[in-house]
Amino acid sequence: MKYFRILSLIIFVSVLVSCNKNKTDDEVDIIPPVQYEYYIFANIDGVEFESGIEVGATSNFDPYGTAMSFRPIYNGASCVDMIYEPGLYPFGDESLPSMGVGFQLFLGEMGFICAEELENFETLFTNGTFDFAVNDAEYGVSVNYATTSDGTGDYYTSHGPQDNAATFQVTEVSEELIDLNNKYVVVTGIFNCRVYNELDTSDFIDILNGKFKVAILSWNTL
Repeated sequence: MKYFRILSLIIFVSVLVSCNKNKTDDEVDIIPPVQYEYYIFANIDGVEFESGIEVGATSNFDPYGTAMSFRPIYNGASCVDMIYEPGLYPFGDESLPSMGVGFQLFLGEMGFICAEELENFETLFTNGTFDFAVNDAEYGVSVNYATTSDGTGDYYTSHGPQDNAATFQVTEVSEELIDLNNKYVVVTGIFNCRVYNELDTSDFIDILNGKFKVAILSWNTL
């Protein structure tokens, strides 16, 4: 079973970021109790999921809420099957669930090798709709969900059949930014999908009205 590997970097956020969302008839408002710098909201089998990092938070948290999953295939310096997998983890109470979104093989899809990642990082993620990857060895997007964040609960992934109701849309991508030794972009979007228990695919969950704003870090450092 796969679990989040937490990549911790501490930053100080001084700019208050806001984003405008266009609501469709099928969406419902999810209003957080505080303003978040990064977040994931969704309706999971009728229960609202909410996880976020408050604007201006500077301690006791993973500032990006990111977990980077990396599956390299090396051919010289290449790593074309890199998976960027930012997610949000409930620090302080690991009995709570966690969720992430995946951008699989985006580097290789653009024709870049690992050594070319930094100079082309800002071109990897764009606005638009994307298909769900059928497994973790295919190009596309994915959604993952853990019922508890301490590794004792069930782990679900969108790898598997998706119907016409499944959607994944990136609505905003920030310009490339630099923090400490990494480049990163902030990606905002919406999604609907079905996720399957990694150990029993007959057990699945429908996720609706998903909304996310996450930071994706470069794998290579400056």
